[in-house]
Amino acid sequence: MVRGADTGQSRGLSPADPLRMRPLPRQARPARARAGYGLSGNEVDVWLVDPTGLGEDDLSRCAGLLSPDERARWEAFAAPGAALQFLVARATLRTMLSRYADVHPSDWVFGANAHGRPSILEPVPFRGLRFNLSHTEGLVALALADGREIGVDVENTTRDLGFDRLAATVFAETEMAAFRDAAAKGDQRRAFYTLWTLKEAYSKARGLGLSLPLKAFDVDLSGAHPRLAFGAGCPDDPDRWRLRCLAPTAEHVLAVAVSVPDGPACVRVAWCEPGGSTTSARPRLGQGAGDQAGS
Repeated sequence: MVRGADTGQSRGLSPADPLRMRPLPRQARPARARAGYGLSGNEVDVWLVDPTGLGEDDLSRCAGLLSPDERARWEAFAAPGAALQFLVARATLRTMLSRYADVHPSDWVFGANAHGRPSILEPVPFRGLRFNLSHTEGLVALALADGREIGVDVENTTRDLGFDRLAATVFAETEMAAFRDAAAKGDQRRAFYTLWTLKEAYSKARGLGLSLPLKAFDVDLSGAHPRLAFGAGCPDDPDRWRLRCLAPTAEHVLAVAVSVPDGPACVRVAWCEPGGSTTSARPRLGQGAGDQAGS
């Protein structure tokens, strides 16, 4: 049995597209399949996958796409849940990148900067296609943009992380005030995960790892969309960033941060159903669903 796999009937999937991530209907599609990736400067496509919806044969095909290094990392996981998330995340990345470029999923080569932010190394013509991955129990998210700094974070909100203690270590003073106000109104959990995912998304977009102190910048939730404010320890321009936060399921929060110096950001979100179906009991977030909006 494949590591982390649940039992399931084979769906006869193509080795080149093990998740059968067929495009959603035109009005809900986050991107068109193209010979070149062709995203505009202000567009962000976010693809979501429920890793628990994949059967054993599906996961075997996913494993067939991994590079030797990815396979070694996958096999090193001791926890089946973590192994499953990693496998599906890497297969999702490879499969969906190949919807934007005429490249076989197994042919993508990735690297990382000194702080661990991943990027495309080969094929060289597609190095401008930026991506970021995040995964948690029950959800994998992939964000894509053209030449823009991009970060995505997802969290399962059923986890109790010890909100008061953790908030004090990562939230700036103004964020702590908003967090305490929400706690007084009985909305502590939602406030914590909203602030946490937005901060993580921005941090991942910058690609500076632990060298960027989380308390050095603030997320302001008082406006129509979240905004950033920076202290002396984090020199940056808040006007070049667009933040979005949404709840793709009742148990998850997702945040996106993208550098867009001018104009609104167009953040489009859709589910990649393992069976290829476009009619699902799960919410499908497309145009007009509140996830595509300006700054």
